Amino acid sequence: ALAEKAADMAPKDLKAQMMLAGVLGRGQDHQAAAAAYARAAAAAPDQPDPHAGLAQKLAELGRDAEAMAEYDRALALAPDNTLAIGGKAALLQTLGRFDEAETYFRRAFVLDPLNGGNYRLFVTSHKVTPDDPILPEMEARYADPALSEASRMDLGFALAKAMEDIRAHDRVFTYLRPANQLMRKAHPYDIATRDADVEAVIAAFRGADFGPLADATDYAPIFVTGMPRSGTTLIEQIISSHSAMTGAGEAAVAVRKALALIERPGTGTYRRYDQVPAAEVLAMGRAYEAEMRARFPEAARVTDKSIQTYMYLGAIRQALPNARVIVVRRDPRDNLLSIYKNKFAEGTHLYAYDLKDLGRYYRSFLRMVAFWRETLGDWVQEVSYDRLVANPEPETRKLIAACGLEWEDACLRFHENDRKVRTLSVYQVRQPISTASAQGWRRHEADLAELIEALGDAVPEDDHGA
Repeated sequence: ALAEKAADMAPKDLKAQMMLAGVLGRGQDHQAAAAAYARAAAAAPDQPDPHAGLAQKLAELGRDAEAMAEYDRALALAPDNTLAIGGKAALLQTLGRFDEAETYFRRAFVLDPLNGGNYRLFVTSHKVTPDDPILPEMEARYADPALSEASRMDLGFALAKAMEDIRAHDRVFTYLRPANQLMRKAHPYDIATRDADVEAVIAAFRGADFGPLADATDYAPIFVTGMPRSGTTLIEQIISSHSAMTGAGEAAVAVRKALALIERPGTGTYRRYDQVPAAEVLAMGRAYEAEMRARFPEAARVTDKSIQTYMYLGAIRQALPNARVIVVRRDPRDNLLSIYKNKFAEGTHLYAYDLKDLGRYYRSFLRMVAFWRETLGDWVQEVSYDRLVANPEPETRKLIAACGLEWEDACLRFHENDRKVRTLSVYQVRQPISTASAQGWRRHEADLAELIEALGDAVPEDDHGA
């Protein structure tokens, strides 16, 4: 509110507009943040940072051509602007243009050598080799006493990934554990809040009637949901390779609107779903359709890979009765190790940086999915990532059938799909299916003792996961 007031009082003041844009961006309101950056650019057209900030938000909104143009405007004003160079590198990376992205990343390393974030992003699509000069470069930066804690954390994640690349598995946790500890220090988290929230959501939905409502929209998205790093991006990539589908990625629209049906804002509590008027549920479905059609005007149907969708499946079932839901499961030891090896978007997945918390969080995920399976029956379709990568063609055919789609061979060639991918799997989903990560947890079993203990009986009895 204070940032908005300052921006209103001084519409031509660059600092005021940039402050508002930054606040809105941290709050994930990308549309409003983009508008604020546009005002900042208008207030100071000769300054590169507003253009670079606007480009970042346009990219978040999927307006990639406009975003690229804004990055280029920023670089025309200041060819060595590190915000624009790093941002353009990241955008090119999400578009699968890895060689072009590398050129910009390497410029960023020279111009901003103590920015660990650039190294962390770069290695997500770069396989480090034992003689790769990037390795001693990152190690030297990591040892620099001038490095900030935030950049040390980023470099820790990057170096842990590099150790995996060169098969120095005994050194992975040398970097990985400190990186996660720094993240937890920066973002304290109490896992008890998650357990309480899951129980409260279940209590809000328990006993409600999720039967069909007259006049519901016939819009038919396919939701892909599950834990982060469970294979949801791969599953969406496969489905969106079908000619009838367009991949929307982590749109988060249905999640946000379903939560709004039951939450009591500012109280941390929920109203019972059976007290939500049918008109509000119908309006939610229509609002979701309107927003997705606006984002993807040429798409007949979309896949929506919003991770938290599994929390609100009953509301989504009523609001969008023709939707399909795919819940992805993976061996939790591999799944949670993969989470632990990555840094997520600011303020999200705060449980991810502690091994015990990861185990408890996974158990709460199972609790929520089990509730919806008992409540909604076969409408909740579960897919095993482990079985899919072990037997790609038969399992892919089962997946496409579960989506109610006719088979197309393109679904086996998902890695040729050139759609934008903004998740941590930006590189992997552009490669053919591989079993390389299966049972990877065994290489770190001693380091994962706390995690395995916290999982308890959630650990699968076989090597194929759930």
